[in-house]
Amino acid sequence: MRPTYDMFTSVLETEIASFIRGETTSDDILEKCSALLKKGAPTAEAIGQASSDFTVLQTGLLKADALRSAAGTDIALISMAEPDCFVPIGGTRSKLYKGRITEDDIIRISQNTLGEDVMCSRASMTGAKLLELLDYGAASAKEQENGMTNGFHPFAVSGITLSYDLDGVKGQRVRGVKLTDKKELNPEAVYTVAFLDGMLTERFSSEQEKTGLSMTEVLKEYIRSKKTVSPDSHRITFH
Repeated sequence: MRPTYDMFTSVLETEIASFIRGETTSDDILEKCSALLKKGAPTAEAIGQASSDFTVLQTGLLKADALRSAAGTDIALISMAEPDCFVPIGGTRSKLYKGRITEDDIIRISQNTLGEDVMCSRASMTGAKLLELLDYGAASAKEQENGMTNGFHPFAVSGITLSYDLDGVKGQRVRGVKLTDKKELNPEAVYTVAFLDGMLTERFSSEQEKTGLSMTEVLKEYIRSKKTVSPDSHRITFH
C-alpha cells in the first residue's frame, strides 16, 4: 500500500500544534502515524471492474469510447504519451489494472495534472480532413506552435478501426479506416468528432464546440454504467 498525506491528517492536524507547544514529541507523532499506516486506508468504493490489465493504448481507447458516448459523436480521438517521454496535448500517460476501479484510478488516468480536469469539445469535419488529421497524428503544445510534428504519434480512437504504419511516409501512415458498421470512411461525408480541448487546431477544424464535459466525469460515468470494462486488442493494428 502506498501511503498518502490524507491517511495522516487526523494525526498531523492536531499533533503538530501540540508539538510546537512542547506537549508532545516527534517520536509520539511518528508512533501514531505508524499505527495508522498499519491499520491501512479505508477501502475506496469501487466504481467498476477491469477484467484484466490495460496497456496505455487500451486505456486511451477506453477513454475515447467514454468521450464518444457522452458527446454523442461519430468518432472520438485521444492522444497518447509515449515511452520516450513525448506527451501530446491531453495525452494518456497511465493505465488501468485488473480488478477494482476506484475514483482515484479515474483521476489518475484522466488528469495529467492532479486537480486540473481536462474538458472536452466536438467538431464536424469531412472524412478527407479526418484522414489528414489521423495521418498528421497527435502533437505537443510546442509542435502546435511550430505548425509541424517532429514525428508520427498515433491517436487512440473510437467509432472507427484502422491500421497505423509507424514508419510510413507522410500521407501513407493510416490504412483501412472503417466505421463501426464496417463501411469504409467516406472522404466526402461529414462526421462529428469529439476530442480534448486544445488537441485540435484550426488547421483541421475552424469551428469547435465546447461540450462542458470533463474527461474525469465522462470516464467515471461510462465505467459505472458498464460495470466491467475489458481492454480492446483489435481496433488498431500496427505495421
